[in-house]
Amino acid sequence: MVEQKEHDRENQGFEAEDEALAASTKSRSAEGSAATIWPQLRKLLVFQVKLYVDALRDLLMSPLSVVVFIVDAVQRNKGDDCLFESLLQFGRQSEKAINLFNQHDINDRNYRGIDSILVQVEDAVKKEYTDGSVSAAAKDAIDKSLQNLRRGLKKSKEDQQ
Repeated sequence: MVEQKEHDRENQGFEAEDEALAASTKSRSAEGSAATIWPQLRKLLVFQVKLYVDALRDLLMSPLSVVVFIVDAVQRNKGDDCLFESLLQFGRQSEKAINLFNQHDINDRNYRGIDSILVQVEDAVKKEYTDGSVSAAAKDAIDKSLQNLRRGLKKSKEDQQ
């Protein structure tokens, strides 16, 4: 019985602490909370997009690597001119473009990749949101970003050759 009363007193103390914590949490402005969580949420969303693109690339390259190996074996291709080496080069380029773990400097003028596209898309969405007119203009901005990426990847490939 004495133990039960002590247990009840402890629980009441915890309940009071929980209520105080909840009250202080509620007193924070919603705007402040959103401002503190947005950078981490943005990192999570960007990472998830990159993971998806990386996984898609891996799914495509796995069977393709077997095919190009067989073609190289049949045609007796060797060295830097074989299809398998070309696939590996594509893999290195796409790895840099995906930049999954932010290992490449996205502030480099020559960098072309997902980070650049995501910044452009984010800016377009923010602009549309602040203007209050989310419309076909957002779609056009996204399409333009994708075209810029395609051009950048093509230019990067030409520069390496």
